[in-house]
Amino acid sequence: MSLTQLLILFLVLFFSWLFWIRRGMAEAAKRHISAYCQHHDLQLLSISRQTMQLGMVSGKPGWNATFEFEFSGNKEDKYLGTLYMKNHFAVKVDVPPYRTFNVE
Repeated sequence: MSLTQLLILFLVLFFSWLFWIRRGMAEAAKRHISAYCQHHDLQLLSISRQTMQLGMVSGKPGWNATFEFEFSGNKEDKYLGTLYMKNHFAVKVDVPPYRTFNVE
C-alpha cells in the first residue's frame, strides 16, 4: 500500500466518522425536540442544524452544536426555537413567548 492510498483511506475514514457523529447528534436533537414539543403541546414544523464545532465539553474535547426548530402553539402562527447541545446531550432550549389554543 502506497502512502497516497493510505492517505486516501485515512481521509475516507475521517469523513465517514465525521458524518456518523453529525448524524448521531442530529437524531438526538430530533428526539429531544420532539419530546419537548409533545410535552408542551406544540406542533413541530422543522429542524435544522445551525452550528457544529469542536470544542471543550466538561474539560474534554467534544462537539458543541446549535439546532433551530420551527413550532406552532396554535397551528396558525410559527415560532423559532433554539436547542443547544454538547455531544449528544441537550443543554438548553430557548423558545420565544408563543400563543396557544384558547380552551374555554
